[in-house]
Amino acid sequence: MVLSIRQRLTLWNTGAVTLLLGAIAVSLILVHGQLTLKHLDAELRRSNSTVASILQNELAEREGNARMAAEDCLSEAGLSGRHVAIFLRDGTLLGQRWSLPGGPLFPGAETADRTWTASGPARARVVSSSVPPVPPGFIIVTAASSDELTQDRAPIARSLLIVFPLGLLLAAAGAWWVAGRALRPAAAMADQARRITELSPDARLTVVRNDELGQLASAFNGLVDRLDAALDVRRRFLAEASHELRTPVSIARTAADVALSRDARSEAEYRDALEVVSEQMKRLGRMVADMLTLARSDASDWPLARTDFYFDELVTEVARAGRMLAERGVNIETTCPPDLQYRGDEDLLRQMLLNLVENAVRHSPERGSVRIATSTTDREIGVSIHDGGSGIPDADRDRIFDHFVRLDPSGRTDGLGLGLAIARRIARAHGGDLTLTATGSDGTTFHVALPR
Repeated sequence: MVLSIRQRLTLWNTGAVTLLLGAIAVSLILVHGQLTLKHLDAELRRSNSTVASILQNELAEREGNARMAAEDCLSEAGLSGRHVAIFLRDGTLLGQRWSLPGGPLFPGAETADRTWTASGPARARVVSSSVPPVPPGFIIVTAASSDELTQDRAPIARSLLIVFPLGLLLAAAGAWWVAGRALRPAAAMADQARRITELSPDARLTVVRNDELGQLASAFNGLVDRLDAALDVRRRFLAEASHELRTPVSIARTAADVALSRDARSEAEYRDALEVVSEQMKRLGRMVADMLTLARSDASDWPLARTDFYFDELVTEVARAGRMLAERGVNIETTCPPDLQYRGDEDLLRQMLLNLVENAVRHSPERGSVRIATSTTDREIGVSIHDGGSGIPDADRDRIFDHFVRLDPSGRTDGLGLGLAIARRIARAHGGDLTLTATGSDGTTFHVALPR
């Protein structure tokens, strides 16, 4: 059976209180026993001093008759509840008032003052004195039954038998009540969380406190916000992708239907139809490639096939490909240090630079120029791509790296608006970044920073 948090907290608290009360009870009994024993020893020593003073006087009156002096001393002392015996140092018992089993206890001829606990039938606490004020040659022994110690502990034991269960009951009830109050907000948050569905995406947990549960609610709301944003990106992705993919498919299907609508057509007509289909399939292939790259970059375990290569050769290759794609007489210029080595995923870095160069060519004016400037330091390689376009509007500068953002109103682009988003993902996958460093009427500059 799995216990609830409330039950476990109650058990833990009750167990802790049990240990605490047990430790207090044991300590109380031990301390009380030590204090009682100390007090009893002091009383027995005072009794010995009293008997010694009386014995000294009786010896003077009896002119040194030790036995008669001891008997008179015991008669006169009147120590209620105490057992007293008077010995000579040779062990001769002169007198006694002793009712403990086994008779008076002789401590030994060579023994000075001594305190001990007699075991066996006697079961007594014993104090013997043989130094002044005890007359020379005498030993006075006083004892008290150990039952006195037991009797003193009995009220404490009875009190503990009452207090201990009552304390445990109060501790368990208090822990149950406190745990219930502490966990009540958690139960309310769980109920609110169950009500958050796709039909109520804006619902959030109510945060009314600043303790750990409040922090948990805030963290949960943040998680839901991120999930909602991810779902929104997914919805927009599906909408944009389905819309954009439908266009080349529709054009290719229309061209094929037109070509097949008659039984016989000329070779030129079939060729024109196939050219349309081929062009739209290429466009469709580029869109699918961008979508796959974006999906790969969204994965947390996006692997990089790192190899050592010459970065200047990669820049030259990208510039050559850009010149082949360039229209309207756009020129591409490059500057890069020779024999510049780098370790990274060459294919992904090629795609990143091609995306940036294609974007720069597309936004450059007729007979304009695109400049690719590569610089290097001990810590990083920097690549700046500058076009001669009209710049990016202020309202769009913060969103150009988002998915499906296309700023070209001319309709010349046939992509999904993923080029800059993919380029930034590739740069960050290498530990670097892609930023917009300058834009205006004289053109736009993007800068890639790649750590070496």
